[in-house]
Amino acid sequence: MGTYIHKVKVGDDFQIGDDARLSVTPAGVFSLGGVAITSTPAELNTMSGVTATALEINRLDDSLETEEVTAAGAVSVVKTNTNLDSTIATFAATLAACPDTMIGKIKTIRMSADNGDVTIALTNIQGGSAATTATFAAIGEELILIGSAGGKWTVVKEFGVTLS
Repeated sequence: MGTYIHKVKVGDDFQIGDDARLSVTPAGVFSLGGVAITSTPAELNTMSGVTATALEINRLDDSLETEEVTAAGAVSVVKTNTNLDSTIATFAATLAACPDTMIGKIKTIRMSADNGDVTIALTNIQGGSAATTATFAAIGEELILIGSAGGKWTVVKEFGVTLS
């Protein structure tokens, strides 16, 4: 089996094998067989050189991944959650083709407030009815898509939404 070292204190000295000793000097330097074990800060910092944008870091923050659409225009293709609010009026919107950054990611579009229908012109839809239009008529209606290769959105499920 072997010996497990649980605590190492300054001045400790351990026999490792027949010809090597692990020791800790008063300065906190480890040595093995009389050779100091060292590393640079870059070697210790395994995240050195890793960069990330605020969007990438905040991907798990649902509030940053949600948009409210209240008037005609484009539905975001990079936000994972879209809430449709027709409190002011009925409107029409568009959903463009899936960008490469959304491949494998879920896109949910739901009616959150209703004072009239919201119609969305769909681009590159596959699965389900491969519709070109989605009509939301009541609170809670929902369309769940997953981003797919070739700019496609694949219908995972629709709840009350009329696809045509």
